[in-house]
Amino acid sequence: MVTDQRISPAPYPPAVQLRTVLQRLVAAADGGQALDAFLHAAGAAQIVADRLQGVSALPVQPPLRLIPPRGGIGAARRLLETSLTAARGRLGLSAWHVLLRDLANVLAEAVLGDTEEDVAGVLLSVRTAVEGLRSGIPPHTARMLAGAQLHDPSSFRELDLRPEDVVALAERFAELNPDRERPLLVLGLRSSGGYLAPLAAAALGRLEYQHVVARTTRPGGPLLPEEPRLPDSVRRVSGLVMLLGGPPRSGAALASVAARFTDAGFAPDRIVPVYPALDDAAQPPRLLRRHPAVVLPASQWRINRLLDREGLARSVAEVLPDGSELLSVDDIAPLAPPTPRGHRSVEFTALVREADGERRTLRLAARGLPLGHRPANAPERPGGPRRLGVVDGVLISERAYEPALADGGT
Repeated sequence: MVTDQRISPAPYPPAVQLRTVLQRLVAAADGGQALDAFLHAAGAAQIVADRLQGVSALPVQPPLRLIPPRGGIGAARRLLETSLTAARGRLGLSAWHVLLRDLANVLAEAVLGDTEEDVAGVLLSVRTAVEGLRSGIPPHTARMLAGAQLHDPSSFRELDLRPEDVVALAERFAELNPDRERPLLVLGLRSSGGYLAPLAAAALGRLEYQHVVARTTRPGGPLLPEEPRLPDSVRRVSGLVMLLGGPPRSGAALASVAARFTDAGFAPDRIVPVYPALDDAAQPPRLLRRHPAVVLPASQWRINRLLDREGLARSVAEVLPDGSELLSVDDIAPLAPPTPRGHRSVEFTALVREADGERRTLRLAARGLPLGHRPANAPERPGGPRRLGVVDGVLISERAYEPALADGGT
């Protein structure tokens, strides 16, 4: 997976309008920044989906195809056809939703690309779709979206989830469900699931699953009002429903959507809740125990590997000035467990040989950042800790010096 090491402001403030999200999506795609482009596309799709799934009179839908084969080529072809229509300004709200949803799904493949060539190829395949967004939204559609805003998903704003964690969830799912020909409906529970579902679908495609559809919904709202026949089409071909959401507390949101599918005729074992957990509990929440849940325990999140001795050594070595050499990482403080609100951090020391041959011990801290957030452009506080850099979404900075007192305190 290609890692974006740039340092720049966050993609968007806590709440923004669709016009702003689209402008930043286009800028990110122009700059070859797959992760930022994906985050904006998924956010834009969420804005339109929220408004669309609350509209009582929906546009007439085209005939539903049963689960299509996976692959960026087919999705890119649909994007080309839809974006050409968008450029002519004839899209209704439903078609804009399809355009943005498919764009997010394709860009998720770029996020998981192994090489820069993979990423560039996916971005090239969506160029026409992105071009269709430069002029903004047609007036009729804009009126239907008036006042709609996007809020950052808590899983990425306040936790330390990474695309690699979604890949790990897909791999765990594959271990329990090895049939690559079985149709899968990957349904994300917005807001966090609106970002997790496209990444999970892309990861499943890389694992050779042949029939994957990624959609999103809001707990408590209409299930898929714009595609009311989709759940039944999945049920009739013995497909599975993969429900993705952020770390649950009681599991009520996932359970409520799962109940909608059991009411539609799905057996409980064909509904698979998939989520990262804030602990290493052996069992899922009580409300989810009738389903075969797939869970990524807190101890298996990638942030743990980024903040262990090996990960810290790799990050510090990357941010040191030219000519400096890292000799060891020591005095690593215990890593606190994740919480629903707060990024994980750790304090440690690093023994460094500088360019002049002198050895120096650095008092450092490493802290996870929101996905897509790179704060080092912000001015540092006078006299405050110096930021050394960001590696894999982890900020490495110096700690303030604390002089020792005569009684041994600080």
